[in-house]
Amino acid sequence: VVEWWWETRNVRTWVLQPGAPDTAPVALYDRSWEDRYDDPGAPVQRVNAAGRQVLHAKGDALYFLGEGASPEGNRPFLDRLDLKTRKATRLFRSEGARYDDPVLLLDDDARELLLQREAVDTPPNFLVRNLETKAERVLTRFPHPSPQLLGVSKEMIRYERKDGVKLTGTLYLPPGYDKARDGPLPTLLWVYPAEFKSADHAGQVTDSPYRFVRIGWYSPLFFLLRGWAILDDPTLPIVGEGEVEPNDSYVEQLVTGAEAAVAELTR
Repeated sequence: VVEWWWETRNVRTWVLQPGAPDTAPVALYDRSWEDRYDDPGAPVQRVNAAGRQVLHAKGDALYFLGEGASPEGNRPFLDRLDLKTRKATRLFRSEGARYDDPVLLLDDDARELLLQREAVDTPPNFLVRNLETKAERVLTRFPHPSPQLLGVSKEMIRYERKDGVKLTGTLYLPPGYDKARDGPLPTLLWVYPAEFKSADHAGQVTDSPYRFVRIGWYSPLFFLLRGWAILDDPTLPIVGEGEVEPNDSYVEQLVTGAEAAVAELTR
């Protein structure tokens, strides 16, 4: 059972036994959902014989998939959680200059895992990884859907606004851009503000520098093919700690966050 409370951003996960009134519920997790670094992930589900989604359980163990937010960027993971000891064992974590996203457990004992792997210039493809031997079997080899974007520079930049809140954004530069030759670029900031109750949580990194450069009808990346730079999803937090509500200083925080991004891009 999961419960959450908006005012404090608190979320709690309980394990209980229906029909056992003498067995007290056990608090599995008690945390702020704004703290992405401490996110245990979501329970893995599977389809049973009746076509229903149920928890993927093995004895006293459950499996959890998570985005793995960290100061270095997202590192998706798979954990096995022992419900008796309430301790998690990490079975897989994305590493290196690529983005491996666990999709599906292929057996009850979590020996084989379906992964989706991508990198900045490599589109997502599926493979099966043996978690015991680390052997991998490639299933798909999809070609690059938009080769015009090959050679795009993608970088996660870090900076802070004047009140000390740490900010990040993903900076894209057009293929072949040379700073000495081409000089400053027109730049688009593609952003949506978000509310936070904690300045520390507002400054957490929640993206990956290794994800494939995608483009779609909703994407600002078309501007790269016209010689623009793009700062995608720069952090623009509106923080209201304690009794203070974020909207009390919304415009001020909006402006200082944008100013910090422009100053860092100019630098």
